[in-house]
Amino acid sequence: MSLHHVLSIDPNKWGGFVITFLFILNSCSDPLTLGGGIVESNPTTVEYVDDIKMPAKTIKVDSVSTYGPSLSEQLNIYFLGSYQDNLFGKNYASLYVETRPDYTPDFTEGTLEEIFLLLPFHASNPWVGDSAATFEVEVFQLVEPLDRTQIYYSNLNPAYNQVPIGSSLVQYSPDSLPLLSYSSGVADTSFYPHIKIPLSEAFGNQIMQLDPSTYDSDARFLESLNGIMVRPKSTNGTSLLGFDLSTGRAGIYIYYSTQDTIINRYQLRVNDFSVKAVQYENEYESALIGEAINQNLDTLLFVEGMSGTDIELDFSFAKEFKNAVINKAEIQLFVANHPDNDTSLFRYPERIVLSTEENGELLPIQDIQIGSTNLDSFFGGVFIPGDESQPGSYNMNVTAHVQSVANGLGDTKVILSIFPKRESAERGIFYSASHPNYGIKLRVAYTQF
Repeated sequence: MSLHHVLSIDPNKWGGFVITFLFILNSCSDPLTLGGGIVESNPTTVEYVDDIKMPAKTIKVDSVSTYGPSLSEQLNIYFLGSYQDNLFGKNYASLYVETRPDYTPDFTEGTLEEIFLLLPFHASNPWVGDSAATFEVEVFQLVEPLDRTQIYYSNLNPAYNQVPIGSSLVQYSPDSLPLLSYSSGVADTSFYPHIKIPLSEAFGNQIMQLDPSTYDSDARFLESLNGIMVRPKSTNGTSLLGFDLSTGRAGIYIYYSTQDTIINRYQLRVNDFSVKAVQYENEYESALIGEAINQNLDTLLFVEGMSGTDIELDFSFAKEFKNAVINKAEIQLFVANHPDNDTSLFRYPERIVLSTEENGELLPIQDIQIGSTNLDSFFGGVFIPGDESQPGSYNMNVTAHVQSVANGLGDTKVILSIFPKRESAERGIFYSASHPNYGIKLRVAYTQF
């Protein structure tokens, strides 16, 4: 399957849906197997089956959207880094950002003292993976402009100058680091967690030697400095760093002195008008997930955030209910506790959702639309921890979608993905329908007529 992953769930979008369901759950011993017929019954009797095996497979995703011109289309968190293991292969994230001038600086007779790129950590999700890991990043100048009116996907690859303008070893630190400002004429220090990547003296002088009129408008400035790319130098790391680029703190900082030795600071800011996008890359060939994608492994299912894999579910069985009212239908999906999967580094997803394809895009199934104001209680899809008797699991209400397929209207191919996928580095391994005890299955309560 080849899809641009642009799934977005906005509770306000479906605020007008007011639908009441009567759920009647009684149990009976009538089994239902895929391809079998529904047992004829009294129209007033509710039948219950809980052993419908759900066919499913792991599928690749082309890309996810990581930038759009409106603020709602932009990310809350921007990842940078890489990780590699024998389960999920190689995954890495690079940043593309525009910086814009606040005002026209006076670099006349100024001497460059220091220049660096500053990226502030995200307050609630500053890293994923090994928090103590150190890795090298490099910074490059783009030679191809970015367009803030366009939507960019995670497979973007604008041209850049191959000579780096900066590099540094970076790692997560919760410490609030100092940042000097001279706006009042004297040194003033602010503190917050961030990383600094030193940039080259040649690049700093390039900026300071621009004609002052270059700074008069964003458009003119961006003709001289299209933007920058920040990427991990190695693809076999063990962590991702998460940054918040919406605070106004991110950007290129230039410290320079004048003849009277006064130090000044100028910031090329990453602001609301800047293009801010992430490139995600995946290599699965040498990992277990690659076997699942190629369907040489049919016992496990893999789902990832960022631009990682989804799971395709087959709802063809629902056609067997064409003469029934679906009172309740629920999928149960069990976590596969693989010994090589270190969930202390990369946790299981907090939420998964179901979608169908429409014109190359993914849209939430009807059950999510109906319950959008309270997804936890109506749809589910949240992680339920396991215990000594069984592994963790996810339950998902699919009553409306099963009824729709039974009526010949709904799509039989449904996509399971992490939400919000494009800014999540969570991942999960699940048992397929072939597992004797914890295979993915559907429970249905229905009334035959």
